[in-house]
Amino acid sequence: MSHDIYAVLSKLTDIALALSAEKDKNKLFDLILVGARELTHADGGTLYIVEGNNLKFEIVHNETLKISLLGKGQFPPIALKENGQNNDRMIAAYAANHRKTVNIADAYKAEGFDFSGTRSFDEKNGYHSESFLTIPLINHEDDVIGVLQLINAKDESGKNRPFSKEEQLVAEALSSEAAVALTNQQLILGLKLMFESLTRVIAEAIDEKSPITGKHCKRVPIIAHMLAVAVGKSEPSAKLTDDQLYELDIAALLHDCGKVTTPVHIVEKGHKLQTIIDRINLIENRFEIIYRDRVIGGKTADLGALKAKFQQDIAFLRECNLGKESMSEESLKRIDDLAALSWTDFSGQVQPLITEDEKYNLKIVKGTLTPEERKIIENHVSMTLRMLARIPYPKYLKDVTEIAGSHHEKINGTGYPRRLTGAQMSERAKMLAIADVFEALTAPDRPYKEVMNLSKAIAIMSSMSKEGHIDPPLWEIFLKEKVYLEYGKQYLKPEQLDLN
Repeated sequence: MSHDIYAVLSKLTDIALALSAEKDKNKLFDLILVGARELTHADGGTLYIVEGNNLKFEIVHNETLKISLLGKGQFPPIALKENGQNNDRMIAAYAANHRKTVNIADAYKAEGFDFSGTRSFDEKNGYHSESFLTIPLINHEDDVIGVLQLINAKDESGKNRPFSKEEQLVAEALSSEAAVALTNQQLILGLKLMFESLTRVIAEAIDEKSPITGKHCKRVPIIAHMLAVAVGKSEPSAKLTDDQLYELDIAALLHDCGKVTTPVHIVEKGHKLQTIIDRINLIENRFEIIYRDRVIGGKTADLGALKAKFQQDIAFLRECNLGKESMSEESLKRIDDLAALSWTDFSGQVQPLITEDEKYNLKIVKGTLTPEERKIIENHVSMTLRMLARIPYPKYLKDVTEIAGSHHEKINGTGYPRRLTGAQMSERAKMLAIADVFEALTAPDRPYKEVMNLSKAIAIMSSMSKEGHIDPPLWEIFLKEKVYLEYGKQYLKPEQLDLN
């Protein structure tokens, strides 16, 4: 075997290895075309990719004209079929349709193909397109996925010459390697797109399951992403790579996936007495029955005063039912006093005005959830961890479970479910924790709470930072880079934007 053949095989091997390692689509196109030109001494070339019924220009090279550009948008596509028939007048379409290499010594003398576009190009650019080598790229499923076209093989003096049979064989070998590399990349991108789409479907399903929580799963990833970008801007050495940023996006989309197991009536419990219905209305009806019985029985001299008192009591219970503020001892005692009242049902049975379960719920000190319900809600993070831990991630998504499953942890170790400290949490998990809290506070469409403006939300989270709930350095960047304002201008109501 001659030295030239060894050199060609060595070069072909090097190109094949480079193709298999390249992840960037445009760089891969460039590697294929540059490698093919080097192996065949071609002055120029074009790489097409099959897209539906068309061959789409991806990249074009011409050394003489100093052209090296991505073809997308630069040139119109070539139709593979016209009026249901193969477009065999175009050499690239012919190679794809018939799955065979076309080697033409001189385009100006060749018959059977339409080179009018080539001649027009030559006339405009002062060029002479002569020899053509056009090769279909065929993948492992025996489908044509593209076409490689090389133009003007050069001899040692720089003159145009035909492509030799040996050069055709080498170019075909490279085309086979290129088809494998392109197919692998398409498969990887396809799997990535499928996983990302499935992730978004899960996030949308969680949001749809509970309209009460609005678009939480959609908005949290946006805030986390903004914060991550701000960190890179503020501290360039801490800038996330594209893969790390993408992994954060995926983790943020999946952070509440465990809520698929949480009962809807608990997720949507906007008021303390809410189940399928809001039971405050039942208590109000019982007040009406007591009042009616007093009127009918003539047991109360001053009905006006009784009605006014009942209206005050109902207003009080309605306020308690909202769960907005911490309850005072005085309010808790008043609930006990009202619970001691009774009414007579239609069967003559005496019933309490407020049942034990209703009293237990009304006496929730803060929020709308009982301790038992809160544990059920908190269990969604444990479920998120369990669910995500079962997914066989690719290497660039290996930390999704840790990031997503830590969004309710606190820097001081009092969070849940694993009581991690800040030292045990990744930076991206801390970013997600901040995003989760900020979205929950500022959400403009939660029917169970008043819309909170930015200044109040930031005051609350600044206190959380001081108390060790969220990461202080990240929170400082959130404030310094005005992530709150960037997000607020796009997703909050104008009246919430009381900071600049």
